[in-house]
Amino acid sequence: MTYQLLLVDDEVHAIEGVKSDLDMDKLEVERLFTAFNMKQAQAILQRERIDIMLCDIEMPQGSGLELLTWVRNHHPSVITIFLTSHADFKYAKEALQLGSLDYLLKPVLTSELENVINRAKEVIDLNSEMRRNKQSHQLWM
Repeated sequence: MTYQLLLVDDEVHAIEGVKSDLDMDKLEVERLFTAFNMKQAQAILQRERIDIMLCDIEMPQGSGLELLTWVRNHHPSVITIFLTSHADFKYAKEALQLGSLDYLLKPVLTSELENVINRAKEVIDLNSEMRRNKQSHQLWM
């Protein structure tokens, strides 16, 4: 299975850094989309199948937490990982309450980011297997 990843950050160098650090082939990421604010991210989420969203917290035109709230309502299967320079417990707590898989602080080690992306892939695979089993079960009933 291949995955589609959306990277949302208002800092161009942060996006470029993550893009250059990650081995997309090894991570089985087929396509990587980038957005610099909430509106761009929402537009991509509306037209593409996104599996994993890596997102900053503080951005102009809407925070990462606002974006995650929107994603939960419109695209609940997207796995979100926050990647931010804000070591604020209040943010981390809200992110986890909204269903974020993890909350990583910049600068992040590539290996740590890859581990979290692999965890996200496991959740996606498990969810899709459960959906298939449920559909099979419904066909038998």
